[in-house]
Amino acid sequence: MDLRFGTSENIDVIIRYIIEAGAGTYEFLLDGLIPTVDACDLLRYSVTDASSPYHFSNAVLAEDDGATLGMVLALPSEDLGMSEIVARMLPQGRQHALSELTGSIGPGSWYVNTLVVEEAAQSLGVGRALLTFSADVARQLGRDAMTLHVWSDNERAFNLYRSVGFREVDRFKLDLSERGYKCADMAVMSAKLPLLAT
Repeated sequence: MDLRFGTSENIDVIIRYIIEAGAGTYEFLLDGLIPTVDACDLLRYSVTDASSPYHFSNAVLAEDDGATLGMVLALPSEDLGMSEIVARMLPQGRQHALSELTGSIGPGSWYVNTLVVEEAAQSLGVGRALLTFSADVARQLGRDAMTLHVWSDNERAFNLYRSVGFREVDRFKLDLSERGYKCADMAVMSAKLPLLAT
């Protein structure tokens, strides 16, 4: 397995992974803000904008024989959120859901925005390798902690995060049901760096 930073050739897979990990969050926030423009279109703007923390070069992909196995996209916690122009367009109810997410992360940490492993590659150490790589980047940038959100019903992810030293520090209900999406508890997890080796 090889780990590498994303390139412009990976834009579509990066967007797919962000959408998949969000489980309706991005669609809830972004769909319908602009007629005929959906969450994928708006994410494409962020993923291709060199000044965006969601830029493709910040994604790390795991590959084996040319097949993408998974991805992590992490960023400084203070960069979490969306552009000012998109935030101004968000209706109040969507802004409230976003504030639940962004308000639960402490400053100064390295935030794991997206971690996805292909179904066929799960239990092969891909997620652990991606987290470890991201933690190494964080430490090189002077960060001493990582944080993330995880849906409370994602037991596989909880087990991985706990195994490398993450602990649940908060939990809140993220209610996206107003627009037909998920309503579930979301946990905030944090780990001191370096991550635990297993």
